[in-house]
Amino acid sequence: MFHMKQLDQRILKIFEKYTEILLKWNEKINLTSYEKEELFQEALFDCIAISVLLNHLKINSFADMGSGNGIPGLIVKMINNQMDAHLIDSSQKKVAFLEYVSRILDINVSVYHTRLPDKKFNHRFGCVISKASMQENKLLKISKEILIPKGWLIYFAGESDLMEDKEMALKGVICYKRPDNSTSRLIIRKKTCW
Repeated sequence: MFHMKQLDQRILKIFEKYTEILLKWNEKINLTSYEKEELFQEALFDCIAISVLLNHLKINSFADMGSGNGIPGLIVKMINNQMDAHLIDSSQKKVAFLEYVSRILDINVSVYHTRLPDKKFNHRFGCVISKASMQENKLLKISKEILIPKGWLIYFAGESDLMEDKEMALKGVICYKRPDNSTSRLIIRKKTCW
């Protein structure tokens, strides 16, 4: 099991700076409902969980769909600096935040301003991650369009029943407790169609 104390101090310092910038921007535009403590107890821990899973699956490139405030994509990139990270959001203000914070903190990411599905968006990825509030059927539909064959989809979901989808095969569900004793659930799917 991963423990917060295992995080490199450099990463924690970058996350602290990210938190300061996020909360300052949040005063002007709605980026998060998290309070500072929740960012450390919930958001960071969820990003660590995804990072551990990506490493376990030997995934070195991902797209964060609905990245918004950078959770989880920007934080996963902080933790795994060697990964190739692509952040996608439909809000110009959120894209501006992602570009600004990644530049200030010197985090190398690609940021895309687009509303998916978008026929003009021709990028394809080996892995899509998402913490965005989106109905599962919409998430699965969009993921099919931007994932390569045998690509992974990793996302957070509540306790509701999961959809059956032959093209996006369910490969696993990981439930865990965060440091604040709240629970989280990661869903793992793999694109089976060509």
